[in-house]
Amino acid sequence: MSVSSLKNVAYREIGRHIISGELIPGEFVNRRALAANLGMSVAPILEAMLLLESEGLLETIPRKGTRVRIQRLEDVRGHFLVREALECQAARLVFGKSIAENFPRLAKLARDVDKARRENKLNIWEAEVAFHCAIVDLIGAPAFTEAFRKSLRTDLFYKLRYVISADVPKRRGHLRLLKALRDAPDARTAAKICRRDLRHGRAALFMRTERDKPLAT
Repeated sequence: MSVSSLKNVAYREIGRHIISGELIPGEFVNRRALAANLGMSVAPILEAMLLLESEGLLETIPRKGTRVRIQRLEDVRGHFLVREALECQAARLVFGKSIAENFPRLAKLARDVDKARRENKLNIWEAEVAFHCAIVDLIGAPAFTEAFRKSLRTDLFYKLRYVISADVPKRRGHLRLLKALRDAPDARTAAKICRRDLRHGRAALFMRTERDKPLAT
């Protein structure tokens, strides 16, 4: 397996440790122990950690090491605003015909997300990224997609790490969202549909972080 492939494996595994709570905010990551557990050298672990650091999930403390980032509530709000701005703009650009032409492929990805949501929240991470990035990819602007991918991963980290399912009203589902964007009559409506979906559950997240203080203040 190439170093690049090993980096991707390490990236997914470290992400899973963070989301599941095995690694908590403020806890330092032992890269040698991770390398031993995953049966690989330290090099791909370091590359994966650099990627996670660029996404805001890890932070390096000089002369101490790398730890799970301790976020302030205002940082979380900022990440959400960035994702909302990018994804709503994408919805304005690809609603209707572009989605209709790619509907079978996108519908499969949407069903994968909804299935992962029912079965295990740790599986949602990759399914969500695949679905939403596939829609943004329709714009045909790789730089935009990459910026969105980074924002999406950070956004998902906070939703999966801090939101309790009982706090969140039942979601309509990604397939219904896809159909709504396909059938949207204009760009403004498409952006509104996207914004409504993105804001689902966020009020519950902010209320919980204020109540339980799992983030830095």
